[in-house]
Amino acid sequence: MANSMLGRDMAVDLGTANTLVYVRGRGVVLNEPSVVATRTDEPREAVAFGHEAKKMIGRTPGNITAIRPLKDGVIADFDAAEQMLRYFIQRVHRRRYFAKPRIVVCVPSGITAVEQRAVRDAGYMAGARKVYIIEEPMAAALGSNLEVRDATGNMVVDIGGGTTEVAVISFGGIVTSQSIRVAGDAIDKAVVNYCKKEYSLLLGEATSEQIKMTIGSAFPTTDGPDSEIRGRDMVSGLPRTVKVSSSNIRQAIEEPITALAAQGLSLGVHVVLSASRWAEIRPSMRDQIATRIELRLGDPADSELDRKQAQRVPHDRPGRGLSRDGLQMMIALPGAVEAVSVPGIVAPPIPLLPTRVDYAVVVDRAGAGILLGLEERRLDSVTVDFDRHRHLLIVGDNECGKTTTLRVLCRELVRTKTASQGRLFIVDFRRTLLGEAETEHLGGHAMSPAALDELLPGLLDLLRHRMPPPHVTPAQLRTRAWWSGPDIYVMVDDYDLVATASGNPLSAILEYLPHAGDLGLHLIVARRSGGAARALFEPLLAGLRDLGCMTLMMSGRPDDGVLLGSRQPAPLPPGRGVLVTRPGDEQRVQVAWCPPA
Repeated sequence: MANSMLGRDMAVDLGTANTLVYVRGRGVVLNEPSVVATRTDEPREAVAFGHEAKKMIGRTPGNITAIRPLKDGVIADFDAAEQMLRYFIQRVHRRRYFAKPRIVVCVPSGITAVEQRAVRDAGYMAGARKVYIIEEPMAAALGSNLEVRDATGNMVVDIGGGTTEVAVISFGGIVTSQSIRVAGDAIDKAVVNYCKKEYSLLLGEATSEQIKMTIGSAFPTTDGPDSEIRGRDMVSGLPRTVKVSSSNIRQAIEEPITALAAQGLSLGVHVVLSASRWAEIRPSMRDQIATRIELRLGDPADSELDRKQAQRVPHDRPGRGLSRDGLQMMIALPGAVEAVSVPGIVAPPIPLLPTRVDYAVVVDRAGAGILLGLEERRLDSVTVDFDRHRHLLIVGDNECGKTTTLRVLCRELVRTKTASQGRLFIVDFRRTLLGEAETEHLGGHAMSPAALDELLPGLLDLLRHRMPPPHVTPAQLRTRAWWSGPDIYVMVDDYDLVATASGNPLSAILEYLPHAGDLGLHLIVARRSGGAARALFEPLLAGLRDLGCMTLMMSGRPDDGVLLGSRQPAPLPPGRGVLVTRPGDEQRVQVAWCPPA
């Protein structure tokens, strides 16, 4: 009786494209598009949800707009998501407006704690009594009746509207996972862009999705159907109909499919493909393929293994070809030859970065140098060289591991440098680095703006006295012989709390940055990624980047655009980041974890 009054337990798959609702005892009771039609004038009011709202896309008057409140699997418009979820709850409970069910909500595996909190808040605001969060790969495994509690690994690949989830599940938990921001919506956009470019035809979202579902395929078919699509001519503005084939749509969606396959290779997903010529495979995909078999080609000059050996492949012997070493080989017919197992020869495992690596383990297995963690290519320890690259800039979302990175560097500087070689000046307004350098290495610890104002004059005076005097000789410049003392390491956590709209006390260091090599000055700055697109033009951060500092891009939102390095930020596990030492030299690393002092 109490359960009936408060509402039945529900499970909600809050997807980018569609929202599904499951009710205990009734099954899936709702499957509608994640679209909300709202008024643009004040007060902002929702007028339609689901199928009704989706029909309005591209057809609404000026005061109504149809939006998707979720993007890439996470909430992009909190108010619209809360209204949509409330509507679906009320609809499922048949107009029982006071229903307060318990809700389980599926979320992508790579979202941040802030994004998870937004989902919880939306559930509570929509009227839920209790909101539970479950990762989409785990929900898919449970729904597929996989034995997730066994000691064997189960790989789940869930291709949704905004994200593709790849996860390995064992012992009732996710061992490793990755959320790739390439999925159904990217394929829809590729179809729209293709029709714009090839036919000067503008399609709506509903039309492109229908074309994808009816004749779209990633694999060539012999009897691929044709279809007529209707859109608006971009020249005349009038409706026009064109005929497209499945091969046209396959060409249109080639780029997102290739991106999905290329990113999946790094997660343990194996891709098998065939082509008539090597030129048919995109270079970005071709570079990812390690195992290659080349059968007889129409033109031996197209061989990428050995052109001379390719000429010797018989024309009348199907199955003959070249191995990767350029040796002649013969492919066995299925079922014609009994499989032979060679003892001791197995396919090599794909090395993956662990989601956590303890600091003590990294120190035990590594040699000299200031350690940071493990790098992905060889799963070997990675170090930072402050002699070659004077400064380090760290950017990432909340709770991504920025403070842990600074904590590791603190301990490494104490471990590898004597007090006469390195001196630490820490700016830490949240007091998360207390006790990390309580030795003679610590030159000062500013835990408030007032403490920073007291610390800065002594630091600036020290730098001023290290500036080269007017009559210094070239030999002294090469050896820095006109001063003696430890190198200065200025470590700043939560830089956005220091550099505010009212001013930045650290800007006084800016004039000494070009002379950092002569002064023994090193800056290690950590800042959150929110608002970093503008903040990176702040004079001190811009000066660091202009001087070619090392950068560590940790977890972030792709919407922020390219912040550091050459790629957009992406949701990453805590401690994971891309370390850039110089342009083009990027490596993914897992920062060692150590508890607070």
